[in-house]
Amino acid sequence: MCEIHYSLFEQENQPRVLTVANDRVTQLLEKHVPQVRWFFAVSAEEALEVLAQEDVDLVLLDIWL
Repeated sequence: MCEIHYSLFEQENQPRVLTVANDRVTQLLEKHVPQVRWFFAVSAEEALEVLAQEDVDLVLLDIWL
């Protein structure tokens, strides 16, 4: 029988995601996706400040903000 080592596919660190959106969206994400290390900004200026200080894996941007 073949033995599968799932630890090969598990991430050691949480994904780091910057979300640029309003407070309502950020609250929903934090509540329903706890597996992610969230960074939040409500403006382009705040997002640039976060990016200058943190190494993130992904940026989610609300283009209507």
